[in-house]
Amino acid sequence: MHTTTCWFGSASQAAAVLQNNWSGSKSDPAYQAALTACLEAVNGDVPGYMARLAFEKAARDAGVLR
Repeated sequence: MHTTTCWFGSASQAAAVLQNNWSGSKSDPAYQAALTACLEAVNGDVPGYMARLAFEKAARDAGVLR
């Protein structure tokens, strides 16, 4: 079993992963919600914890976070 650990220090880093390195489906609603939340957090429109929660949901749905 191959395991990779990634740490993100900001919503912009999480958004970059979603945009450039996402292995799950980009048409999944959880992915879309996570990307939107991360970009909104970068712009200061939502708190960072909301982006984190959305990213975690998308990652769990995609099977990349356990």
